[in-house]
Amino acid sequence: MKVIQRLLSLSLFVSAIFATPDWSVNPADYQYNGSVTSKVFIDGTEVGSEDDMVAAFVEGEIRGVINGLSQPPFLGGGYAFYLMVFSNSPTGETVNFKYYDAANDAVIDMNETLEFVSDMTLGTASDPFMLSGESSSDDGGDDGGSPESCGDETTWSVNAADYQYNGSVTSKVFLNDNEVGSADDMLAAFVGDEIRGVINGLALPPFLGGGYSFNIMIFSNEAGGEIVEFKFYQASSNTVVCLNEMIEFTSDMIIGSAMSPFVFTGDIIEGEDIFGCTDGSACNYNPEATVDDGSCSDDLGCGCFEAGPSGCDNVCGSDLVDDACGVCGGDGSDDLGCGCFEAGPSGCDNVCGSDLVDDACGVCGGDGSDD
Repeated sequence: MKVIQRLLSLSLFVSAIFATPDWSVNPADYQYNGSVTSKVFIDGTEVGSEDDMVAAFVEGEIRGVINGLSQPPFLGGGYAFYLMVFSNSPTGETVNFKYYDAANDAVIDMNETLEFVSDMTLGTASDPFMLSGESSSDDGGDDGGSPESCGDETTWSVNAADYQYNGSVTSKVFLNDNEVGSADDMLAAFVGDEIRGVINGLALPPFLGGGYSFNIMIFSNEAGGEIVEFKFYQASSNTVVCLNEMIEFTSDMIIGSAMSPFVFTGDIIEGEDIFGCTDGSACNYNPEATVDDGSCSDDLGCGCFEAGPSGCDNVCGSDLVDDACGVCGGDGSDDLGCGCFEAGPSGCDNVCGSDLVDDACGVCGGDGSDD
């Protein structure tokens, strides 16, 4: 199993020292142990010497230390670190690692962590576990209180029939060192930008530690050698987080188990909230905003930041109104005095609806008796 760690800003810390660290452990103080056979990569380059050291820690307490051992060419050369890790708990403790670089007289925190299990055997001389770190830290700035940006695409799917080979990873996910997971959360595997596997969280019973496991199948058309990266979708925050760990794909690989899952880690950058419009369809969308402040302004149909259609004709910029007869923009001429759309006054008496006429004597409505 080869595991390579992505190097993220804020995830590594380097401390200069001025003497070989006083790392030592007494195996007699502990009841359980397990082994980790590893090689170390700093800034992506394999490192090591007989004076360099790898040490294991649990919450600041040293649990194992070893110097580098030169490897013969048939085992790849370089230096391996055959580390025994000790504990008084048979399982459950989280182990992290530090590397002493003798040439530069510096201690470097390694990215990788693992869950201790009694009698575990992680890595071999021919297939070592890979520890990785950086020779200097990068504070990376602060973009507000949101997870490390990793895109927002979560329409993840993969067709297993498109691939010849597969392997499995049984894992748990930790963000900012806190275990996370739900049935709506997803873990996805990628080679480059191509998705190679996706799975939702699966609730675990208490005897398996509780929480949620992500039992992902990874697919490939190469029997080995492809580097697999991982993303985590956290449903509660509707956010995609790039995870630190990368794995070299090997057909039929089985990494992790329900009792001893592989651990994925990611970082949430803490900082001040940035208030603004977070609706991507709004006219004043702010891609840097982390908290919606209710200021979003939509296009009402007449352009951004313009009033919507207006007037009785519902046209952008219109100020037309209905006249007395309800005619939009009308001048009232449809009312001739007897009501809208009615004939005007009529008859010899000029009264609405009248049909009176003058009689022979000129009397309006008369019967001619005046003659």
